Amino acid sequence: MKVHALALHSYEVAKQDTSASGAMQLAKAVRDLSRRERPIQWHALVLYITAPSPASLNQALESVNTACPLPVFITAARYARSLSDLTRHKMTLPTGHEQSIEWQTLSDACQVPALSRAYQVASTKLIKGEGQNSVGSIDEELAALGEQKAARDARIDSCSFNAAQLGLRTKAITATSARSLADTLERLGDNHMHWAFQVYVGRQQAIAPLVELFN
Repeated sequence: MKVHALALHSYEVAKQDTSASGAMQLAKAVRDLSRRERPIQWHALVLYITAPSPASLNQALESVNTACPLPVFITAARYARSLSDLTRHKMTLPTGHEQSIEWQTLSDACQVPALSRAYQVASTKLIKGEGQNSVGSIDEELAALGEQKAARDARIDSCSFNAAQLGLRTKAITATSARSLADTLERLGDNHMHWAFQVYVGRQQAIAPLVELFN
């Protein structure tokens, strides 16, 4: 089932503003009937992160981008790194870009890197569990093989996805219309000036795997 997406970060708006203002711009885009590829179902998951400075946003996004490399987070981190070393007036940033917030359509939720990776890890762990029984007797006879199995398990466990450790703020929204979704979006954000939002919208069944993963 298709999933629709909107994204915005603090370095692509006409002027520097708070994450609360960014959330309002996303709400405006949701209400806009002229946007192409608008959803027809409005259940949503919002992923967002805010910070008081470019350096702190970049630091927060490092772990996020390792586990969940979404374009909006990658781009925001790149600008934040630059702003950590340069004053804003020395950079050429997009202006007026909030007028170009457009819907993107994913064929299904598995196109989100974090969810794809989670499924891969789950499948690998299932194979690992099935294999433990078959190598048990060999481990008793060959200590070296036991060491190899322990190292293999450590590698598998190290790639596990743990959404709770990302530091992302999440909001699952059950909405019956674009208006009700926009009303909820407008209440998100805070006074921090450095931020990034990713919004996924669609049918409840399509959004459910993302909600389960990130919440």
